[in-house]
Amino acid sequence: MEKRPRDSAQTRARILGAARQEFASLGFSGARVDEIARVADCDKRLLYRYFKDKAGLFRAAMVATLSCTREMVGELEGDLGESFARQYPEVGADPEWLRTILWEALEENDLVAGDERKARFRDAKAAFRALQEQGTVGDDLDPAYGALVMAALLVFPWVMPQFVRIACGRSPRDPSFRSSYVATVRRIFAGGVRPLGCPRAQAQAQDAPSASAPAKRSTAQVRSRGQGPSASTTTERSAPVREPRVATTKGTRSAPTKAKKAAR
Repeated sequence: MEKRPRDSAQTRARILGAARQEFASLGFSGARVDEIARVADCDKRLLYRYFKDKAGLFRAAMVATLSCTREMVGELEGDLGESFARQYPEVGADPEWLRTILWEALEENDLVAGDERKARFRDAKAAFRALQEQGTVGDDLDPAYGALVMAALLVFPWVMPQFVRIACGRSPRDPSFRSSYVATVRRIFAGGVRPLGCPRAQAQAQDAPSASAPAKRSTAQVRSRGQGPSASTTTERSAPVREPRVATTKGTRSAPTKAKKAAR
């Protein structure tokens, strides 16, 4: 059997390619170094020479994956809706990367390639801040949280396709779902993400009834202030005043009032 000429760069690339597939399929715990070496067509000892151990191989595979796919929000240009429509298909174009980050979340290991990934997210925050400076996004929003929401909208349908099927009855790779989902997000972002103090929000706040505003007086209250018949005369009439009756030896008779006594 003819031996393949040794090329360290090519050997390393084959190992990383095989490792990406194995880790994406089975996660860190389920992946087998023997299988990675077999697929890469190299000796297992050579694999350890390049990457030291399984954890080092996983880290290198993650870095290689990140170099091919944008993990977070990329360049934001124009407005958020346009940026989302451009980036959403790109995120779903690498199922291997999507499965890898799911396995990473499930196994709850230490953050792999943390420095590289945090640097990418800092770029996303800077892009979000640039939109704030352009006036298309409210300047009272925290860029970190804004970029995180954008990343969540981009990634969620791809990593949780079962929710898409439950909610919409379609696959996230279905062209009809993709067009409807992108159109919905663009509609949400159509006017830009504005702060609560924007004119539209202020107008809505002015239209809303205030708890401190005095309530309108009812018709009965207005009438009771002399602007019409009193509430007592319109709702119920006063009963006539009856004179008290006293008992006498000759029978019961009405007690004389002071006015009658004075007249006598």
